[in-house]
Amino acid sequence: MGRDPGSRLKPLMMKNKKVNQCQPGRYGDQCDQSCSATCGGDNSCDRNSGACSQGCDPGFLGTTCETKCGPGTYGAGCSGRCSVNCAGPDNACNYVTGTCDVGCDAGHWGNTCLQSCSNECGGLQKTCSRAAGACDICPPRYYGTFCTDLCSNNCAGSDNECDQLSGSCTAGCDPGYYGDKCLNTCSNKCGGSDKACDRDTGACQSCSSGFTGVGCDHECSRGSYGKECAESCSDQCAGDQNSCHHVNGTCDLGCDPGYQGSSCTQICPRGRYGPDCNQSCSVLCAGPDRPCHPVDGSCYLGCVHGDKISNCKSAALTCDESDDSGVKTWAIVATILASVAGSAFIVAAVAIGILVRRNDKLSRDRPSTSADRGNNGEAETTSQGDEGRQKPVQQSTAENERPNHYYESTESNPGDVHLYETSFDHYDRPENLLKESGAYENPLPGNDKDLNQDTKKTEQDHAASKSVDGAPYSN
Repeated sequence: MGRDPGSRLKPLMMKNKKVNQCQPGRYGDQCDQSCSATCGGDNSCDRNSGACSQGCDPGFLGTTCETKCGPGTYGAGCSGRCSVNCAGPDNACNYVTGTCDVGCDAGHWGNTCLQSCSNECGGLQKTCSRAAGACDICPPRYYGTFCTDLCSNNCAGSDNECDQLSGSCTAGCDPGYYGDKCLNTCSNKCGGSDKACDRDTGACQSCSSGFTGVGCDHECSRGSYGKECAESCSDQCAGDQNSCHHVNGTCDLGCDPGYQGSSCTQICPRGRYGPDCNQSCSVLCAGPDRPCHPVDGSCYLGCVHGDKISNCKSAALTCDESDDSGVKTWAIVATILASVAGSAFIVAAVAIGILVRRNDKLSRDRPSTSADRGNNGEAETTSQGDEGRQKPVQQSTAENERPNHYYESTESNPGDVHLYETSFDHYDRPENLLKESGAYENPLPGNDKDLNQDTKKTEQDHAASKSVDGAPYSN
């Protein structure tokens, strides 16, 4: 079967036929050409001329949008102006975005250099980073992105300098502070005037008196006190463990008997005794200021009345039964003093009387001297007494010439004995100092009768003027 001759002309006619509409981005009779890539919108263009139907993308000009924006301009229709803060002589910027090509002038930041750096930025030009505006440098005592934060006043150094970004004190902390930014305070129990502690941990370099431990937060253990708890409480602190204040050593429970003072190191003053020396020695203690033992009040010198109680309190307790004990106590003292003075006066008067009587008797009984016997030419005899009796002749013997020892009981303390030694070289032996008042150590031989008579007279005289009891003593 033969082919139709007209069938070969059909494809050729189809090829030369004009297409009514092209796909977006294509133009031409056969839609075989591409619109400009910078045509705006959906990138469509005129089918015949290829002119961009919806204008140009930013940064381009012309009907087909193939011309870039000129210097200093950018954006849609090249209507944008590059920032004057763009660096470079022409303030050049990207023709599409307007981003400054070579950066920003000093003091500005951002893509288009339209933002100003913080006034807190340091340096003469106050430069900052283009991307975030962070200050390149901060003035002294400031830190942070825009240098708006103050460094801690506790940073060491005259300017309290710190790291520009973190604020960490670069030269350490002032005494008494610790931490990265020196914002933490060391414990007030740290030692020294500056209360210094470790920069990182806060551990005290030393502790104040009365405290111990890393943070000096523990008081000294019982029985110790002071710096580093090196001092021991006084042994005189009251209580079983001698406890005292952990800082100054003041005894917690007062003092043991016999001591006073904050640390109980002072012995009670004269006239005081007991715990904290709060008791007075008895008014019956003998001696000036009434001295007594500081612990138990025992009278050092005994009692004024000879009481046997060690602290002489027996009479005082009797006198202190009523509320007017103070008046009675002084009455006792006054009575004691008056009694002592009166007794002393009586004893002195009696002693003087006895001495006068003895001197008179010795004068009457003194024999005549050998010179008197020579002048009278008489035999050597003794003078007669008032009674008319003849005195024995003085015998010159070795026995009579030696010192005679006479013992006499004392008048102030009966029972005590004084030894009187008298050399009778040119006196007759006084014959009336016998028995009651005393006794000769070596009585004269042959004078027993006279001695007995004189003894009776002496006893009578002694009985008449007796003030103290005597007792004969002999060898």
